[in-house]
Amino acid sequence: MNDTQAVIDSRPTQEWTLANRSYLDFQVRRLRLLLHRRVLWLRSQWAHDPHREAVSQVVSDEHADWLLRDADPQTTSLFYATNAEAVEVGTQVAACERRIEALLGDLGRRPPALEVLARTFRLGPFERDVILLCFAPDWDASLRTLYAYAQDDMTRPWPTGHLALALACDAVTDAGERASLRELLSETATLRRLQLVRSGGSGEDPTPVAHRALLIDERIVDYLYGINRPDERLAPLLELVEGAAVAPAHAEVAGRMAAILLGRPEADWPLVNLVGPPDSGQAEVASAVCSRTRIRLYRLDLPRLRSDPAASAVLGLAEREALLLQIAFYIELDEETRQDPALLSLLSGLSRHRNLLTIVSSREPVMTARAPLLVRVERPEAPASIGLWRQTLGPQAAAVDAGLPALTQQFDLGPQAMRQAVGHANQQAQLARQPLTAAHLWAASRDGNVSELDQLAQRIQPAYTWQDLVLSEAVTGQLRQMASQVAQRYTVYEKWKFSSHVSRGRGISALFAGASGTGKTMAAEVLANVLSLALYRIDLASLFNKFVGETEKNMRRIFEAAERTGALLFFDEADAVFGKRTEVKDSHDRFANIEIGYLLQRMESYWGVVILATNRRGALDRAFLRRLRFVVDFAFPDLDCRLRLWRKAFPAETPVEALDYARLAALEITGGSIRTIALSAAFMAAADGRAVGMPHLMAAAHWEYLKIDKLETEAEFGEYLGRF
Repeated sequence: MNDTQAVIDSRPTQEWTLANRSYLDFQVRRLRLLLHRRVLWLRSQWAHDPHREAVSQVVSDEHADWLLRDADPQTTSLFYATNAEAVEVGTQVAACERRIEALLGDLGRRPPALEVLARTFRLGPFERDVILLCFAPDWDASLRTLYAYAQDDMTRPWPTGHLALALACDAVTDAGERASLRELLSETATLRRLQLVRSGGSGEDPTPVAHRALLIDERIVDYLYGINRPDERLAPLLELVEGAAVAPAHAEVAGRMAAILLGRPEADWPLVNLVGPPDSGQAEVASAVCSRTRIRLYRLDLPRLRSDPAASAVLGLAEREALLLQIAFYIELDEETRQDPALLSLLSGLSRHRNLLTIVSSREPVMTARAPLLVRVERPEAPASIGLWRQTLGPQAAAVDAGLPALTQQFDLGPQAMRQAVGHANQQAQLARQPLTAAHLWAASRDGNVSELDQLAQRIQPAYTWQDLVLSEAVTGQLRQMASQVAQRYTVYEKWKFSSHVSRGRGISALFAGASGTGKTMAAEVLANVLSLALYRIDLASLFNKFVGETEKNMRRIFEAAERTGALLFFDEADAVFGKRTEVKDSHDRFANIEIGYLLQRMESYWGVVILATNRRGALDRAFLRRLRFVVDFAFPDLDCRLRLWRKAFPAETPVEALDYARLAALEITGGSIRTIALSAAFMAAADGRAVGMPHLMAAAHWEYLKIDKLETEAEFGEYLGRF
């Protein structure tokens, strides 16, 4: 931070306040002397006019003749050099300027506010005097009358561009220099662009721009008195970014960035672009950088300005406030706003001021007119995430420390999501009147971001456990092995360092193959239940959009949301996408292959559990199968399995009578159909006011056979054949 900003960052002392007022007093005296000299010149020109007192109502011939003369700057300069009274005033101006210089020397590193303002915005003497011209009537009310007198118009008791140029150019004879000063009052120049002064009137005002009032905000007036307060007009756009726990790797990045910034002049600070997935620690890195450079960080809602017709004016106000308050802006861009031309134009305008630190967070680099300093910020790996969890938990970390390794393996949470999870977990613990546990943290991490995924996929509430599965020992063993690998990931990847040997595919990917109703979805529910994970079903066939690029966008949104919730993703109808492709016949096939490749890539990089389900394993490309960790075949249930399924088909509370389980097991149907028949029979029995019996079950079986288009046989239905 520049040492001249001391007045900004600390409460002004009484000594500084007195010195600042003395400085302002001398500056206003100097301005009065300049006006005095200007008035002397004007009186020498008006002396011939007998109607001066009525000039606002009458334009005399003499006054018109004076106005028609060619203006000669050298005449004014000659008057100042030869007129005795004007020379005396000039001597007083020089003496006043020497007193101001001496006062500045005495103040040293604590300069007055107007000087701080000039240095902060790199203003020249003319621009500084324009601000003084606008401020002075607040200090000395009599100046309003002098302004009107000096402009030969009592209806204009305010400073104008014409008056400012007249006072500055009286001693300037070079036409090019005069034109340069005029440019400093243009709408795009620093004074007006950053609203240090404003021009009165509007585009429809017939008053020439140079004769319109130059206005100064009360905010700037207060600043010149030593009161530095934020402008309330920016409140809806700004939010203070509080300091938070920072991962060691991120602290190192912040340190390098701060060294770069502190090693460069503040007038040449770059636009910084922190590139990485959302909530990877970008805000925390930005906050740490600002802490090291002694400036505060505020989140600026730049996307909100896209549709604001006054965006450029608000942006100028934001730049002004950032420099006055010594704050940096943190701007978050998503994929849509990152490529928005209107927003990029606003961002380019904001980055134009090189002593304003602007930090932009985005997934991919932003393209602006000014090349940014690109800094990659990746989400911390598991060991660092554990440390971040501990920092976030504070004193509570010891109570849940044993559960943190599993938490970091399952949920890919950034610092912000961690803070939200801790807050939610504490609330749930308080509601249950329990101390915080690892289970509370797990549930909070799992449920913290489900709303986004709910919009993209169908959530299934797991209702089954291992006891509900009726499968062969081989299939059950594979499923238990899947659950075990999820539970042991931290030991294998982090403690035993397999993470250095396995760069991809650290999640659990599996194919569940089998006919409809053989237990694929139930098995996924069991895994989600025993692992305490959210379960989402996605129809792959409907996911692949006919519009180019939309499929990848949909998949990216699903996986990003799933990474934050650690969800188990169950992709159905896999054969519709991963079927055998022997040739590319048209552009649709080419794009489909690209999208399939993208899905495989996301599956391999996903740390959670992904299950693909298909009814037709034979239709799948064998090359695709080799990229999966597990391939589980759900066979059609044999007689023994069907018997066990029927014995588990009814809850203990359901009244049943004389059920012939052997007869029921003879029905060659899947477990899904068995559950459907049992439920339908229960409703029939309830309608009859009786316990569930064989007639109910065989009638329900008849309707199920019709539904699945299966032929009823005597071997299966026996005496019940043809009765319904």
